[in-house]
Amino acid sequence: MDDDMLGNKPGRGTWARTFRDWRTVILVGSFVAVLVFFLFHLVSDGDFSFLMTLSNLLRVSALALLLVKAFGDHSGVTEISLKSMQCYCAVSTLRLSSILFYEGYLPFDSSGDWFYQSMEVFSLILAGALVFTMTMSNKRHGYNPRNDVFGKDFSIGPLTLPSNLGALWLIVPSIVVAMLFHPTLNNNFVTDAAWSAALYLEAVAILPQDRMFRRGSRLHELTSLSVFMIGMSGLFSLVFWLFSFSELNASYSSHFGHSYPGYVVVGCQFLNLVIMFDFIRRYVQAATAGRPPILPS
Repeated sequence: MDDDMLGNKPGRGTWARTFRDWRTVILVGSFVAVLVFFLFHLVSDGDFSFLMTLSNLLRVSALALLLVKAFGDHSGVTEISLKSMQCYCAVSTLRLSSILFYEGYLPFDSSGDWFYQSMEVFSLILAGALVFTMTMSNKRHGYNPRNDVFGKDFSIGPLTLPSNLGALWLIVPSIVVAMLFHPTLNNNFVTDAAWSAALYLEAVAILPQDRMFRRGSRLHELTSLSVFMIGMSGLFSLVFWLFSFSELNASYSSHFGHSYPGYVVVGCQFLNLVIMFDFIRRYVQAATAGRPPILPS
């Protein structure tokens, strides 16, 4: 068997060190797994659409971990992208404007009665709390806009935006695409487009965070775990829509944007997987090699 990175033979000490390094990840992962097990049996009928709820739950858990890190770690919010959190605020706002008033995009099982909506409300609260914390944080442990550079060099002809409005480069196109390509399950243009915009924006909301990671040196274990959970959230969403996207296509409609939104949804899910793939790969490699979950960028 190969030596580890320090030249030591793998053994009991190595396993103990690995457990110590990954203790937080193991505890959080175990808690989430137990929570999912109970939710599946208590608030779900076992329908395939529970994957939607599971995806939502993982994203909420990831945002909760980031908020815990913001208040409980010495590095505060220095590794977190304000622009990504603004995008997640927009995602929850757009989705809630649809699912609180119509039932067209809710899970088919009993988790769609109240739990799925509640998770989205919590997501908005958590993302909003992170945005507020990052905006009001002190300089030592606070948000550093110089590292959050997404959108800084973007322009469309003469149109440019201040760096602090970089999230609009993701939010506005998502809304425009949603206005052109959206299902009609609510039979209401505004809420159908809002739901679609939330899904499209969620697929790319991690881009500012990814750009920020690549400018840094190392990632705290809670930050790494949070991003990994967001990646898993996207993976479960992809699996669900791969088998369900045809339900979004209105075959009876002559409107091009109503006939093919399912394909756009699946395309966005694959785009999210492409964005997250490199991070997920390195995270899994660190886990299998027994290295601490503090990844180099």
